[in-house]
Amino acid sequence: MKSLSVSAFRHTHLLSAGRLSEAMLAHEIRNPMWTIRTFASALSGKMADRNFLESFCKIVPREVERVSSLVEQLLDSARPQPVARNLIDVNETIAMASEVIAPKAAAAGVNIVMRLRARCLDVWADSAALQQIFNNLLDNSIDALAHKSGEREINIRASERSGMVIVEVEDNGPGIPVQAWPHLFCPFATFKKDEGTGLGLFIVSRIASDHGGTIRAMKHQGVGARFVLQLPLARMATRSRKRIRAVRTQ
Repeated sequence: MKSLSVSAFRHTHLLSAGRLSEAMLAHEIRNPMWTIRTFASALSGKMADRNFLESFCKIVPREVERVSSLVEQLLDSARPQPVARNLIDVNETIAMASEVIAPKAAAAGVNIVMRLRARCLDVWADSAALQQIFNNLLDNSIDALAHKSGEREINIRASERSGMVIVEVEDNGPGIPVQAWPHLFCPFATFKKDEGTGLGLFIVSRIASDHGGTIRAMKHQGVGARFVLQLPLARMATRSRKRIRAVRTQ
């Protein structure tokens, strides 16, 4: 009976994990689909707008590729594939995420201010996964600011400290509800009034952890929410891997 109970527990655990993975992918597909839908609905009225057409030709194919990649992940979820890590400039990824989310920000009257380092902030990362972090953080901030009166602003700061890339995403919205703090990075915990899967911050936390980093929500005086992401600089990550290999060969 004990072995049956263990077997049943494992089956339930795997089933729950599979459902969570499917829910996470479904959540991530919503973001690029929203961007594609927004551009498509505006296209007929902006055929003469050269800047819009340039953005359309650059962003929409990229977002279609993201959807295709996510669908492939869903199809391959039974046999996960190794994640491709490349040398990625965090500054460029932030700029790409801001560009993708720009139509939603404009519709909500939100101004996105980027304060990035002049030089590259390179990390070893999966490019699409890294962009998911910033897409989710920006999307949450825009939703939080949607019903705020007056100025609506999101500040993104990127810097380097002690071998880590530090990215801060801060808005001047109503802040994080007190009851949300204990469950902030838990799956399916949402405090959005209208809609929300409760997976955005969980996905952010998971990706950060998979890349050897951390994500924290900071309590501070005044209004607004501030999230701080830390990722190892590429040269530090390389040294860490060399040290690990050295230890294993001893």
